[in-house]
Amino acid sequence: MPSRLRGCLACLRKLAGLISPSGANGRGALRAPSSLPPPPNDYNFIHPPDIICGDQEADPDWRYPLSPEEEQRAMEIYRRSMVIVSHTHCVERSDFDEMQRAGITAAVVKLDIDLFNMINGQCSYGLPGEDWFARGTRAFQRINQMEAEPGSNILIVRDASDLHRAKREGKVGLILGFEGALALNGELKNLRHFYDLGLRELQPWFLVPNQTMVPKPSGQDLSDFGEALIKEMNRMGVVLDLELMQGQGFARAIRLAKEPVYVSHTAVADLDGKQKHDSPYPFDADQMNDATIRAVAERGGPMGLHFLYPNYIRPRHGTERATLTDLMDHMTYIRDLVGIDHVALGVDFFPATGYTLIEGAGRIAQFPNVARAMVRHGFSDEEISRVLGGNMQRIFEAHLN
Repeated sequence: MPSRLRGCLACLRKLAGLISPSGANGRGALRAPSSLPPPPNDYNFIHPPDIICGDQEADPDWRYPLSPEEEQRAMEIYRRSMVIVSHTHCVERSDFDEMQRAGITAAVVKLDIDLFNMINGQCSYGLPGEDWFARGTRAFQRINQMEAEPGSNILIVRDASDLHRAKREGKVGLILGFEGALALNGELKNLRHFYDLGLRELQPWFLVPNQTMVPKPSGQDLSDFGEALIKEMNRMGVVLDLELMQGQGFARAIRLAKEPVYVSHTAVADLDGKQKHDSPYPFDADQMNDATIRAVAERGGPMGLHFLYPNYIRPRHGTERATLTDLMDHMTYIRDLVGIDHVALGVDFFPATGYTLIEGAGRIAQFPNVARAMVRHGFSDEEISRVLGGNMQRIFEAHLN
């Protein structure tokens, strides 16, 4: 494993080691670690400007090489498209400034993750007993305050018209949500609380026990609260992100959800050689087999491709590191299986040292290189525009109207 990946991956292993397979009410329980870290900061993902939201070594000025004619075509498509990133953890003004310069219309921002902290570039795990509701509330209040500042270049997306307003005014639309549902504390009324603060999408499950899932021998399943939560999300117009769901939980969630659903970041399992894990479940939204891809597509959903190397995108063309060409393979696979309407860009930009994204698209400033690579690999203008953000626009217009 490359040394630069060890930081976050070691943190995830440590996190997984705190989880026992079952606990009170069958929900799983936290084991006390041998030594506790200091209490986490109130705001997850905060970082100074010298730690970027993305691959720390990515060159912001690197461009995918094209002919002058191809470059003109790629940038014309990019400028007129609704450009939407389906999964980020970017929360600082410096991040939003870089998004604005890169021409990103909107980004899904997961303001917190269940039991996982990424503060000032370092990963750690949350303390058992932490008040996730209060912490999540402060995170939302912080973004609301940033939006209200004079001259702010961000716009919290509360309805579909805000996407068009962000594009028209050159602001960065923020589609706010959580990665995991610990902040809800198992109470439906708290969904309304966060909705009023701007939450418009939710990924119920991360990697640790919460009130939405129960473990079963055949794979996780929705709890009564998880089922009620999805029904309430349908009623309120909160988009369901199926990321990381598996087995019965995935199957029941996708049946209950109002169309369309989506998976915010993922990859094609067959192109990875299933080396991350050979899932025992018929459905797995982390690295997706054909059955899972078809299930999401049948419910109208796009799948946002992850950019993390080597965990999601592996080199398949003789290079040492995964490149945009490898990303094109994942796009082409999904397009050929279920259609271009089901491809989006998940990326997973987050501010931490020690991990690597695909070469040429490792930071926000490099995002236009995706359009350049798609031009070179023979995608049509309409296909490029849909992948850049049109498919995600369709999801949010269906729910936020």
